Amino acid sequence: LRPHVGAVYPLADIALAHALLETPNNGLRGKIAIAVVPQAHSASANG
Repeated sequence: LRPHVGAVYPLADIALAHALLETPNNGLRGKIAIAVVPQAHSASANG
């Protein structure tokens, strides 16, 4: 089995992705994936 991904949203747009899931007849085929990418630490944050 291979999953079918219909859309990928960044973590910052999770509210938009959730709204799409709740919209009737959204035209989406497949699952919605959320891309979680760790943030890089800036030089000032490290001291």
